[in-house]
Parts: sequence; structure tokens; C-alpha cells
Amino acid sequence: MKNIITKNYFLVTGILTLLGALPVMLSPELGTYLLFDFTSNTPTEYLPIIIHWGVMAVGLGGIMIAAHYHPTIRWATALFAVISKTYIVFCIVWFILSDYNQVSIHSFGVVADYSMLMVLEALMVIAGVFTLQTLSEKKLA
Repeated sequence: MKNIITKNYFLVTGILTLLGALPVMLSPELGTYLLFDFTSNTPTEYLPIIIHWGVMAVGLGGIMIAAHYHPTIRWATALFAVISKTYIVFCIVWFILSDYNQVSIHSFGVVADYSMLMVLEALMVIAGVFTLQTLSEKKLA
């Protein structure tokens, strides 16, 4: 049963990660507006970072889907996914609690809603930790 859950973690999380970032990779300004509900145009200074995130997240989603089919890369993929997604959650929390959020609102007129992203990423982290524990138990057995 744990093997089925582990395999499905990679498939479901990989698809969510890939499809969630695909609009940002294909069209950074429109994708960012659609996903995060920005209230103004995305500042051009942000575009290289946004494009990088889109390409990286689509790549991670693809690797996670591949891990569904190839057991040999599951542990390393799960570890990277948990680290990456934990970083995103902490960045969102930091951004919301920091003064930079206010600077972004006042300087650029950018107001974004990251709540859904934070919830999804946090759930993926929790599932990823469970998957790492399951995979580690298999290695020790």
C-alpha cells in the first residue's frame, strides 16, 4: 500500500508542479497575472526571476513524473522536491511578513495572492516528507 502511495505522490505532485508553472514558463507576464492575481503589470526587473522559476518548476515536475516510473531516482527526487518546496513556503511567509511586501505594493502597485500556492506547496512538503520516510524504510529493510 505504501508503494502505491509513494508512486502516486510523484505522479500527482509532478503533474501539479508541471502544469502549475507551465503558464509562467510560456508567458511570464500573463502567467504570473493569472496564477498570482497581480493587480498591475509585472515589473520588467522581475521577469528573469519569474522565467527562471517557471522553467525550474516545469523541470522539477517532469523529473517527478519520471520518478513515478523509475524507482531508482525516487529518493533523490523526493529530497530535492521537499527542499525546493519548503524553500518556496518559507519565501512566501517571509514575503508576506516582511516590509518588502509593502514596498512592492507601494512602489510597483503589485498586490498578489499567494495563499493557494502556499497551501499547495505545504501539502506537497508534508507528503514529500512521508514519501522520504517510506523510501528510507525500504532502503534499510
